[in-house]
Amino acid sequence: MASTIVLDNGFTRTGMVAATIPATVYDYSGAFAIKSNKPGEQILTAKNAANDQPFTIRVAVQDIKDIYRNTPISPAFKSANPTGKAILVQSFQVIRKYLKDGATIVDPTYRIDLPHGARIVMDLPNDGDYTDAMAAQLLADTAGAILDYLGVVRIGDLRKGALTPRDL
Repeated sequence: MASTIVLDNGFTRTGMVAATIPATVYDYSGAFAIKSNKPGEQILTAKNAANDQPFTIRVAVQDIKDIYRNTPISPAFKSANPTGKAILVQSFQVIRKYLKDGATIVDPTYRIDLPHGARIVMDLPNDGDYTDAMAAQLLADTAGAILDYLGVVRIGDLRKGALTPRDL
């Protein structure tokens, strides 16, 4: 009888529902240009962004020598290949705040630029049985942490320092 490799994350998604967090799908060739490109890292910049209001995306990949470092995994269950990859995806934008009445700027001297950005780092094992679908599920599970039990984004609560979800 042939053996089958089963990959199990160790918990059942009881009480968890799939949520849809809108993600932007980019037309990279039409919307971005390469700002910098070096081994293991690339920065893209939006072609139509103003110079003083940039929108950039940074993607980087770095080797991990020991994917098990700082994990609770018993040495008895470690893979013979302890290496992995750290994948970073980062976005940076500038939001411009000004006073407007319809299409007219009310006070041209009033302007505040607000930087905001986000970064995701995924540490993934170098294992032939580890799939893109598993990494996508990890990403979905991580993004789900910014939602409450109703699927509503709880960033407002987090910005106020309220770390515990309301229903916990």
